[in-house]
Amino acid sequence: MVDLLVGLEALASISFVVGAVVAVIELRRISRDRKAETILRLAGVLDSLESEQAYEKILGVDMTHSPEPELLEQKVSRAQLIFVSTQYDYVGYLLKKNLIDRDLVLEVVSPGPAWRALRKWIAQYREHFGSDAFENFEAFARIAAEHNAKVFGDNPDELMGLTGSGASRKSK
Repeated sequence: MVDLLVGLEALASISFVVGAVVAVIELRRISRDRKAETILRLAGVLDSLESEQAYEKILGVDMTHSPEPELLEQKVSRAQLIFVSTQYDYVGYLLKKNLIDRDLVLEVVSPGPAWRALRKWIAQYREHFGSDAFENFEAFARIAAEHNAKVFGDNPDELMGLTGSGASRKSK
């Protein structure tokens, strides 16, 4: 009778361990699925035709000859500037709140070029609409710049375009 109880205890322990292993495997699969879903959702938002057209227009404006933000509004509609800034602001919000995987996002999305192109326009926008406008976009760009500084040894301020004056409240 004792052997039967020991055998049943062993069987219960083995079942528990097998159940735990299966649960861990399932959780890893769910995690991979969530990461894949995150990538697809980000791609769906940031790679839409409307987004790509606005982004191309913004990056196509040569700000080296005229650092004035009004130049952007002459070449790109205010709606497109707000549209692109808001998209990056949403991603930045999700990152700040740890609602999406930081490493995953930084592998897939690079806010640096958009931030450098828009930071002066955003500084001017903040003068009219409040200093917290697009703060999550700026935080996202800062997080990405600091990540790239660690990985590639770059200067985060240069990646942020902060070698002169700009929209960053940290640079003032």
